[in-house]
Order: sequence, then structure tokens, then C-alpha cells
Amino acid sequence: MQFGNYVEGPRRQADLNRAYDSLHDLADVLNVPTKALSLNGRLGLAFGARGKGKAAAHYEPGEVAINLTKGNGPGALAHEWFHSLDNYFGRYDVSTDGKITSGGDYMTEAQRAGRVFKDGRYVDAEYPVRQEVYDAFKGVMKAINSSDMLRRSERLDGVRSKPYWSTDVEMAARAFERYVQDKARMAGVENDYLVNIRKADDHGQPDTYAYPTNAELDGGIREAFDHLFRTLKTRETDKGVAFYSRKGVTRTPEGNLISDVNRRAEAKGSPVMQVEAVARGVISGIKDSDLKVRVVKSQKEAEALAGESFDGYGKVHAFYRPDKREIVLVADNIPDGRTVREKLRYEIIHHAMEHVVTPAEYQTIIKTVLKTRDSDNATIREAWRKVDASYGKESPEVQAGEFLAHMAEKQPNKFVAAWERVVALVKGVLRRTGLLKPTELNDIRLVRETIRTLGQRVREGYTPREDGAGASSQYSRSGKPDPFKVPEGEGERYRDDLARMMKSLRTTDLTVNIGRTPPVLRHLGAPDLLLVISRDTVRKATNGVKHVVPMDVIERLPELMHDPDAIYCSATERNAVVMLLDAVDKNGDPVVSAVHMKAVRSRLEINKVASVYGTENGKKLKSMEMTGLTLYRREKLSRDNLLHRELQLPKGEHSYRGSADKILYSEDIRKGPHYSRTSSLTPEETIASRFVRQMQDKFQVLKAVQENIRKTGGKVDDSNNAYMAEELFHGKAENDLNVMKERYVQPLAKLLADYKIAQADLDEYLYARHAPERNAHIAKINPKMPDGGSGMTNAEAAEIMQRVRNSGKQAQYDRLAGIVDDMLARRRELIREAGLEESGVVDAWQKAYRYYVPLKGQDVDGVVSLPRTGKGFTIGGRESKQAMGRASRAQSPSTQAIQDLSESLIRNRKNEVGNAFLKLVQDNPDKDYWQVFTNERPDTMRAIAERVDPETGETRREVVERPVPMAMMADRYFTTKKDGKTYYIKLHDPRLMRAMKNMGPETSNAVIRTLGKVNRFLATVNTSYNPEFLVSNFIRDVQTAVMNLKAEQGRSDGKLKGLDNLSALVVVKDSRSAMSAVYASLRGKTLTGKGAQWQKVWKEFVEDGGKTGWFNMGDLEGQQKEMARLVSLAKGGWKGQSIGAWHSFLNLVEDANGAVENALRLSAYKHARDAGLSRQQAASLAKNMTVNFNRRGEQGALMNSLYMFANASIQGTANLVRTLGHLNGDGPLLERLRWKNLNVPQKIALAAVGAGYLLGSLNRSVAGEDDDGVNWYDKVPSHVKARNLVIMKSMFGGKAGEYWSIPLPYGYNVFFLLGHTAEGVAAGDLTASRAAGNVVGGILGAFSPIGSETSETLSGALLKNAAPTILRPFANLAMNENFMGAQIYQENMPFGTPKPDSQLGRRSTPEAYKAFASWLNAFSGGSQYHSGAVDVTPESLKFWIDYISGGTGRFISKTTDAAVKSLNGIDIPEQQVPFLGKISGEVMPYADQQKMYDRMTEVAQYHAELKSLTGAERTAFIDENNGKLSMNGLMQDTRKRLKDLRKQRDAIYADSSLSLAQQAAMVKSVELDMKVAVDRFNREYNKKVGVE
Repeated sequence: MQFGNYVEGPRRQADLNRAYDSLHDLADVLNVPTKALSLNGRLGLAFGARGKGKAAAHYEPGEVAINLTKGNGPGALAHEWFHSLDNYFGRYDVSTDGKITSGGDYMTEAQRAGRVFKDGRYVDAEYPVRQEVYDAFKGVMKAINSSDMLRRSERLDGVRSKPYWSTDVEMAARAFERYVQDKARMAGVENDYLVNIRKADDHGQPDTYAYPTNAELDGGIREAFDHLFRTLKTRETDKGVAFYSRKGVTRTPEGNLISDVNRRAEAKGSPVMQVEAVARGVISGIKDSDLKVRVVKSQKEAEALAGESFDGYGKVHAFYRPDKREIVLVADNIPDGRTVREKLRYEIIHHAMEHVVTPAEYQTIIKTVLKTRDSDNATIREAWRKVDASYGKESPEVQAGEFLAHMAEKQPNKFVAAWERVVALVKGVLRRTGLLKPTELNDIRLVRETIRTLGQRVREGYTPREDGAGASSQYSRSGKPDPFKVPEGEGERYRDDLARMMKSLRTTDLTVNIGRTPPVLRHLGAPDLLLVISRDTVRKATNGVKHVVPMDVIERLPELMHDPDAIYCSATERNAVVMLLDAVDKNGDPVVSAVHMKAVRSRLEINKVASVYGTENGKKLKSMEMTGLTLYRREKLSRDNLLHRELQLPKGEHSYRGSADKILYSEDIRKGPHYSRTSSLTPEETIASRFVRQMQDKFQVLKAVQENIRKTGGKVDDSNNAYMAEELFHGKAENDLNVMKERYVQPLAKLLADYKIAQADLDEYLYARHAPERNAHIAKINPKMPDGGSGMTNAEAAEIMQRVRNSGKQAQYDRLAGIVDDMLARRRELIREAGLEESGVVDAWQKAYRYYVPLKGQDVDGVVSLPRTGKGFTIGGRESKQAMGRASRAQSPSTQAIQDLSESLIRNRKNEVGNAFLKLVQDNPDKDYWQVFTNERPDTMRAIAERVDPETGETRREVVERPVPMAMMADRYFTTKKDGKTYYIKLHDPRLMRAMKNMGPETSNAVIRTLGKVNRFLATVNTSYNPEFLVSNFIRDVQTAVMNLKAEQGRSDGKLKGLDNLSALVVVKDSRSAMSAVYASLRGKTLTGKGAQWQKVWKEFVEDGGKTGWFNMGDLEGQQKEMARLVSLAKGGWKGQSIGAWHSFLNLVEDANGAVENALRLSAYKHARDAGLSRQQAASLAKNMTVNFNRRGEQGALMNSLYMFANASIQGTANLVRTLGHLNGDGPLLERLRWKNLNVPQKIALAAVGAGYLLGSLNRSVAGEDDDGVNWYDKVPSHVKARNLVIMKSMFGGKAGEYWSIPLPYGYNVFFLLGHTAEGVAAGDLTASRAAGNVVGGILGAFSPIGSETSETLSGALLKNAAPTILRPFANLAMNENFMGAQIYQENMPFGTPKPDSQLGRRSTPEAYKAFASWLNAFSGGSQYHSGAVDVTPESLKFWIDYISGGTGRFISKTTDAAVKSLNGIDIPEQQVPFLGKISGEVMPYADQQKMYDRMTEVAQYHAELKSLTGAERTAFIDENNGKLSMNGLMQDTRKRLKDLRKQRDAIYADSSLSLAQQAAMVKSVELDMKVAVDRFNREYNKKVGVE
């Protein structure tokens, strides 16, 4: 039993009596022994002692306790007792294989597995709780879910971010309340303490009644509960009476179920024993026997040891007690062993600075450390940033000590330390050569060496000599100023200001600053604010009317308040204390001073001295001492103590009601423990995190902050998850703009075309309609503009309006104007809804004008105004500019209306992110990391002000707190709006500020933006506009989705953790239905039945931001061009039809690819929601299921502008690392490296290595050999095998040399690559060097953001890979190598007569390129036999067209070529058939031909060298190279044979009498003969020389 401090004595007994009676009534109603309600003596009751915010009452599973709050607890007892019963059985229902049946440990939500895998086979699962009891609980839930109560509960949850009312646990508890109420009334029992709810008839809104109705009770719910309690049995135990439907398995449940809307994660600490074990391991290596470590469980226990509250420090992990030489660790705040070791290193440095250095050494260390403030080292800069954030107001000595402690805490791992040694070595060489200054070399090594020396001294138990300073230096070396001394100069300054204030003749009350709040008050929790006293307070204290305090006491207030005799909590005022000063008044009575905290003066918060007076005979002091209000005494009571002398208290402090161990004394203040009080929110800056922030996720620091909040028990949910809000922003904004376009812009363009009204004419009409009312308003506020203040005079407006009336199209103009009016009305309402302006301001806009249109555009200098969408997610400033009059005409009002609405839509969505961030800050306050200010409560800064005394004329200087002009300091404050008010969030972490404000290379120069546009175009034509892309994209996405979903279920921090009811295979299966719905929606079609349901989910999906979003809001001119394009489309005609046809094709392809891209995402979104995730969480899961293209690092824009698909590659790699880079379990990595700790994707990846090996072996065995003796499987290009699952068609009776290539997901393909590469080496057909090259190339191709291109030479590979995307085609053509190193175009043979380049086309090259190349050559003076001025190969033309048009162009070319060949009766190979060619391939002869030519060149070189040799040298050369030299005869024969065959082919092409089909057949026959010749040469070469 536990009572809160604020539950008064009489109330305690009353609550106890009522609870006792109510439990008896409950036992009678349920027909069970009263003792059984205690759940075998385990259940505890708390009254107002364990409150949870707004929760009326709650049950705590971890404590097995019901808390009934003081105000709202009565009436909730039955509800909370059922939670305890539900949890009592649920947390014990653990199967014998150790798997908990449900994530929440409640029986109502438990899901038992029928069979489990155990000892190598599936067996029936066994559970401690009887099956009958499990079934009875499920019967209750079945009855509830079959009733309309479920629908009503879901309706109540409709306005919540997470389900609460409709959860099984809460519905069961509410149904039980109603059941108990019904049973009690039938038994004649009325008890509103047990249950106090209204019946449905008394509830005003039936659709929101949260409990079962009478009909629903009769319909099965009552019988279900009756059956449950008939099934339960009880038995006597040594602790009481227990429900015994279990077998005594003990488990500690986790979590905290709140019977209200608030849920808050508990801090994830460590058991005390675990922390002690780790600490012992660290301390065991230290010989300093005086250094001790103590581990306490809670922060409350730690506060008792420290002697002060930790409220100002947040979560304290550890602190050092210098007087005890003891490090205290707080187990509840330490998540793991690593943190224990870090905090011990941190605190050991504090110990070392106190005990193992001499005063001289101490001063040397401090001076040296302070010099590192200017270091260029990133690690040092980050450590100083943390120190400044948490210890900025402390002395330099304290800051230096904290800096060393921080550096020691994050000890470098072995790799980093080794790397630093290498860097130091290199820098040493540079320093010796004069290229590097010594200061640039030594900072980090000096700091680490200092830490190493201090640590070594502690380990060895080193005791320094004090060098004559003695122990007196011990206190001063801490660097802390004496807390009981007034800072130098502050007392004198106060007395000067006090004298001037008292002499002043001003009638208004004046105040004087005493100084900052004394440390003794700050130790008691007082805020560190200015402490002031008013002239009125001084006069009342000294005027002799009521108080007789001498003026010299007032003058000495700074000294007296810094070192008071005692301090008490005020008995009459909140946030106030009473200080007993070491002074007496004129009557000899002790003087006290009342101090009120957080008072307000001129909108600034201060602490103020409210009164100073003498207390007669110390009566007030005696009363405060006896009632336990004592907070501080200068020293423990002795007979010489003022309190003892004056109050004559009873003997012994035990007589006081105040607890002696809770009272602070001067020694507690003076010895003040060293706290590890750096903000617990500050994310650690590591090499890895910096890399991620720069390259992959600019919001990594926000993600890390939120993770730190979760770890420390803070609040992160859907409402304040700023990281998730940013993630979904892009999709939401794009959807808003699309809806606006469909609702307003497209209808406006269509009507303009239908009515044959130019947009310029509509703009004139809108302008003229509004001009008179705008002119009238301007005339009122600007006398210089009596008419025409809108840019159009009243006469001009009247003329335009008359012209429209005369045109006979007044109705048409009005309808068009109505669309514009609707847009502007929507904007006003949006601004109101989003909280961008107060409702009153928006109402004033609406009332000001009847025909308002925006009159903006060029200013007086001709500068066009750009959209105001905010920098990053910063939203500030006014939403509308004040009209002051203009002489020039404004630009297009209709276009401006479109731009204004677009701007507001984007600002609204950005403000949503800002609001989520604001709530995150407010829910998790930490002044060392972030603070929130408003214009009403601004940030302040101290400044020196000069003031002239009006009476004396003297100028004096004083310290004042001035409001900071926050709106003008955008680099220091992040702004967002809520309810029309601007909030300024001061961030002490520049990394987070950069992210939230989108600062850095994102805002690049024009060159980078231009390159980015080129790459976006190239990416689009290769993906969105490429019909064939959907084949490979969908195949890869299916595999990636399954892996990622499985990973999220298997990771301990996964988004689907505990949601085993979500099946990845079902997600894939339903992707077909999802794809149909997405495609229909994108095409503007409406489905019926199941399709309609999927379309509804799709609409919610895009509204929630699950779709990748792209939008680009151009300037006014860009908006006008877009409107003109839409009007042209609507008009039709040749131009409109041409544009429309092309856009129809692109839209068709884009929609098809969009359907494929989003099908799996939509299916995952739906099933995640069905499994229990909120809409936002489901959208986040779907967006990250494959690649989140909206996520990028700080260098993302730069990388994407240089290298196409760079960001896609980076994000894919990040997903892969999340999927495969985490091992479950605890302990070191090597201990966790066990099969049982692997998640499903990790197991699949390992299995893929074996599968790759087996498939490679199978392919090799069925492929057969080509005529040159090489296995067909070995001829499949390496880049194909690296990225695809290759299956030789001969396995199924297909043609030799042909294969199927199933695309593999990027990254995961590496595991198959490792497998089949290992098989190639084992089979002896792949050398180790080539295998290594293939693997390295495959890894680079899968993970390199700049892509991976191979080349015959190292320099070529470096050049091609380093070249940005826009320059790569030039490098490739110059080297005649494509991305895989193969020839782009055929070159003339090194022997024979050269042919024109235009005649070197391959058989597989489309005829159109060959014909165009020949025409260019002939047109520029060439012929079939010689080159003209413009002579290029057909493949070069095709290469450029393919590069510019991408996959879209290749698809069009392939389709056209296939159609031409088909019409001419030419057979089309499968690999050239559109779509089919993406998965069907054939080994082409070009690689064999190139190999032959390379070998011929080599043979010719050897023969040339042979001719130059004579004698023995010649004989040795022949013996050594006999194989290659013997190939000379065959080489000559092969050259001749190929020359003859080429002549035959040329003659066929030149024969105009042959049809295309005849030419193709004859050329194919000739090229087969050429292949025979090539294979013959290569086969003989392989025999005589060997396979390379």
C-alpha cells in the first residue's frame, strides 16, 4: 500500500476504507474469495503516489500495482483490477520453449502457437495456463468484437494517432466495468468507487458510447465473463489466495499500461548486478584502493547520495563524490555495459584531476587543454561543443576538466587509434619537411597522451607530492569559485546602484539587480536568473513602520544571501523560499528574506526578493523547523548555532519533522559532486555518423536524438516524431499540389480553351474587378495615391468591365473568375487550419475585399518575387504582405493565385514538420540541447546599459537582460508556427540546425543545379519513361521487399517487431491487386468491388506521404508557361494533338512504372495497418521498404548532380546495411555470431552463397562447349552473372549459348556472385585473379554511388569511373569501351584495306543507324569504299542516341527495329524482343572475335621479335614460346578466310536485287562461317598456349 505526499491524512483513511469495501463488493459480484483479488498477494494499491500525467488511473504491470489518482481514481477500481487479472495470466502464459505468446503480456491479446519447432522437429506447444482459461479469455474478446462496441471504439480512435479505445486490452477492461456494474445492480449493490459509468441511454451520443449496451451484454458479453470466472479456480497459498490456472513460471513483465490516452516509454536501464559486474571488471585493474564505485538503482537514490535534486541535470548516468573518492553509477539510466565503461572513464578523469596531479601539473594541464579550443581536429571541436552546451557558464578550469572527461569517455577503438598513429606518422614527415605547422600535428595526440597518463596513474595508485601547497590546494584545483563568495565586483556594483535608486525622485517603483541567483539557491532547484529587489521592498523593510531592518543589512544582501544561515520552503507561496540571513534587525531579531522564483518583470523572468524583515524571537523560524520545511542549514546544529540559541529546540535532530538526511549543509554545497551532465540527448559524433549525415541522411542527427530520447525514457510518438514527419513530407506535398492541379488549374485551362478566352484577358478582368476596392483602400492609407493605387485607375477598370459586358461572355468570365476565387478561398482556409495565422487575421482579410486577387509580381526595380516556401523546414514571417500602393501593373493575377496557393500548400506541410519538432522539444525539455521561446517569452542576453539619472545627471552602467531579436537571427533559431504564433527553437547542436534549415551544399550554384537537371532527365528516360524498366524493377523490388519486411520483424528495434501476423508473402501476393488499383487511380479510372477498396487505401497512402514525392515550384514565368501548355493541350489542333500524343505515351509509361513502383509499398502499407501500425507508421514502413528516394545526405545534391543514381545507390546500401548489419542478442560481436542470432534475411543471404555455387555447377554441367572448347556458361558476360540469376536454357532443352537472366536486388546479388565465382574457381575454369576481379567489380557495381565501369587498362578504369555522368560518353567513345569494357564499335582490322567507319556496322545494329551513317558519309562526299567529311560508325550514332534517350530510346529503337524486321520476314532473336529481352540473353560472338584479334596481334609481335634474334638466343626464344610461334600459319589462313568472308558479306549488302529477308539470311550464313573460323583459331590457341 502506498500513498502520495499530497494525499492528506484523513483522506488516506477514507480512501483505504472505500477501496476495502469496494474490493469486498467485487469479490461478492464475481463469487470468488476476497483474498483472491490480491492475485496471490502480489497486487499493490497506490493512492495518488504513482501518477502519470492526465491518466485517471493506471495499472503498472512491472510493479503489479494499481494507482488511483487523488482527483480521478474513484470509479476506476474495477477497470484497473481487470487489467491486473489480464496481466496476471498473460505474463505467465509462456510456452516451454521460452517464447512469450504476446507482445504486451496480456491474456486478451495473447496469440498462442499451436506447434513449435523444438529439438529438430515440430511438437505441440505446452503452456502453463490451462487451455480452458485461454479459451475463456478469447471467448470474452470474441463476444466484444462481435458486438457494435468494436465499431464505436474504432470511431473514438479516429481522431487519435494510435489506437487506444479499440485495443483488446482496453475494450476488455471497459466491458468488465459494465459487466460488474450490471452484476452489482442485480445484486442490489451500489458502489461508485468500484465503477462509475453511465448507461448507453444516459449517454448523449450513442455512436461514441465506449461501453457495452444492455443489448450487447445480453448478446453474449455477460455470458462470456460468467464463463471466464466459472473457469477460473482459486486455492490457498502461503501468501493468500491465488487464481491457480498456471504452473508457477516466473517472469518479470515489462511496459506500463495507462488507463488513458497517454503512453510513455519506460527508460531502458540495466540491472544493478549487471552494472556492478562490468564496473568490477574495470576497477579490478586499478591499484588505487581509495577509489570506490557504488551502483544505485534509481536516480532518486542517487539524489540522496548527492544531497541535491537532479532536476536541472536531466538523466544523470554517473557522478563523482570527491570527499568520498567514490564514483556513483545509476543503473536505471545506463542502457548497457558499454555505457558503464564510458561513464567510468569519464568519472575516473575527475578523480585523477582531484588526486593524482600536483598543483603545478594541474595548472599545466588546464592551460594546455584550453589551448585546444582553437584546434582544427573534428573530435576535439565536438567535445568542446558539448562542454560549451552544458558548462558554458562554469569557470575555464571546470570546462577543461569536463573536456578531458568527455575525451576519455569516447575512447577510440583499435582501428581508429591505429589510423591516428598512421596519420600522425604522415604529419610528422610533413612537419619535418616544413609543409605542416607543429600546432596542426599535436592537439589530438597531446590530449590522448594526457588522458593516458592520468589513467595510468590512477591504475597504479600514484600519490603525487603537493610541492608545499598542502591539502589547501585540493579545493582550488577543482576550478570552482567558492559558492559562498560573491563574484568579484558584484557587491560593489549593487551598492552603487542601490544608492542611486534610493536617491531617485521618480515616483514609479524601481528595481535594482542584486546579481545572479546564489549557488546555494541553485542547488535547491532555483532557476539561474537575475535576482532583483525593488525600492518599495527596501522601504518597507527599513522605514520603521512595520519592519526595522538596518540599511546596512540591505546593502550587504549579496554577501548575506550567498552565505545564509538556513533556507526554508515557503509555507504560503508556491515557488518561493525563506532565507535566514546572518543578521539581526534593530530589535535584535533574526532577519529573513522571502525570495519568489520565476517572477516576471518587463516580460522577463527573474527571481525577486519579495520582503526582508525581522521575525520576532524567531517564531516563524521555529514554526518552519517544526513543520519540516527546512531545506538547508549552513552547519549541523550545535549549541553555538544561531538556531539552537534562539529556538531552544529539543535535543537531537530526530525531533524535527524534517528529515535530517534530506537537508543540505554547506559542506554538501562546497563539495558538489561532478555530474556527467552533458545533455543526454546529444548524439555522439563518430566517423560513421558523420559519413552517414554527409552522404546518406542529413537528418541522421535528428534520428539519433529521438533514439536517445527513447533510451532515456522520454516521449516519442506519432505526434512528435519529427524524423517521420520529415520522411512523409515530400509525398504529402506532392499530393497536395497534384490535387490542386486537378481541382483548379486543369479545369481553368480547359475552360479558357473552351471559351476561347486568353489568360491575359482573364487577368485584365480579374484586375479590373478588384481595382476599385483596392484603390479605395490605398487612398485611405496613402494620400499620395487618391486613385490607381492598385496599378489600375478606376476609369481603366470601368472600361475593361464594360468591354467584357459588351463581348457577350460575362457569364464565362464570371465562371473563370469563380475558379480563381475558390483557389484564394482555399488558401485562406488552409492558412487558418495550418495555424500559419490567427483566425482573426484571416477573417480580416476576407472582410477587407469582395473581389480580392493578388496584385504582385515585379517590384519597382523589375525584380520578380519568388515563392516564399521557407528555408528547409523553417516557417516564419507574415503570410501576406501589407498593401501600400503601386503605380505599375501587377503580373498575372490568375497565375499569382496559383503560385500563392502552391506556396501555402508547401508551407503548410513544412509547418507540420516544424510543429512535430516543436512538440518533440516541448515533450522532452533539455535546456543544454534545445530551448523554446516566443515573442511573448523571448530569449534574453546580458548587456551593459548606460543610464542617465534624471535627478543627478550622472551616467551609470549596469547589467541588464535584453530580449534577443530572434526573428533577425535565423542562424541561431529554428522557427515554426502554431495557432498563428511563432515559436523560436534555440538549438545548441549546429548539426541539427543545418538539417532542419536545409543548410549546406543543397543550395548549390547554377552549375551544380544545371548538372542536376541533366542527370534527372537521364534518370527519367532510363526509369520512369522506359517501359522495359518495370520488368527488372518489379522483380528486384519483390525480392528486396521480402528481405526488408523480414528484417523489420526480426530486428530488436524493427518497425514490425512483434507483428508476426504480417506475412511478407501475403504482401507480395496482394501486390497484384494493389498494382491494378494504383494503375487505375493514376489513369483516372474507378474500380468496383475489391478494387474500389484498394483504391481507397491508395488514396490514404498518398495522403499519408507513403509515395515518393517530387515537386518543383517555379517562379511566376514558369507557372505562366505551364498554364499556356495546358491551354494548348485543351485546345487540340495539330500542335495540341502532337503535344498530347507524346505526353499520353509518356504518361502511360510513367503510370505503368508508377503502379509497379508502388504496388508492393501499397500492399505493405495496408497489411501493416491491419497488423496494428498507425497510418503514419505504415506509410513510413512502405516508403522505406525498398529505396526511399527522398532521403539524402548533406552532399546528396552534389553527388546526384555529378553521378546519375548516386543517391539511389547510397540509399539502397543503407537499406541493405539495416537489413543485414544487425545481430540480435547481447554481448560482444564474436559471442553473438551464432546462427540463432541471425535474422531471416541474414540466413537467406548466407544460403544464397551456397545456392550460387550449386546453380553455377548445374549451369556448367548442362551448358556444353562452344566450338573453341570453352564452356558456354563461361562465355556469359561477367556483368550479367554479377547482377542476375543466370539459368542456361539448355537445362530445359533450349539452344546452346542462350540463357535466362533473372535480375537480383542490388547488394544481395553479391552473395550469389560469391557462390558462382567460387564454383568457377573450383571447376578450374576461372583463375584466382580473375575471380577476385569479378568479385571486386560486382561489389563496386552493387554499392559504389558513382557506378562501376571496367576497362582493359587500370588508367582507363580510373578515368571512366571518376568522370561525372555527363562526361562519361566522351571518355567511353575515346577509349572505344562501353561500361563493361567491351568495344562500342568495330574497328578496321590491323591488316587489309581500311573501310569507311560507316561500313563497320554489326549485324545486330538496327538498320536505321546503318542507313543514316551511310547517308551521312555519302552526303559529305564519301562512298562505300572511302570516307567523306562526316564518317562515323553506326554504333557511335546508336551510342549517343542511347545515352541521350536512355532506356526509353532503346525501347523505341528496339521496338521499331523488331517491327521492321517482322514486316520484312526476318527472324527476331528473343533477346531483341521488347520486354522479353530484359530476361533473355545470348552469348554474342564479338568477345571471341576481339580475343582472336588480340591473340593475332600478340602472335605477330612474337614473330617480329623472332626475326631480330640469331643463334642460341633465337633457339631459346623458340623453345620458350613455341606454342605462340606455331600459331603463325593458322593465323595467316584465318586472316585470309575472314577476308574472303567479309567480301562475300559486302557483296550481299551491295546487291540491291535481294530483299531484306534474303540479305539477312545470307549474311547470317556468312557470319556463322566467320564464327567457325574464329572458334577454330581460338581452340588451337587454347590447346597450344593455354586458356588465359
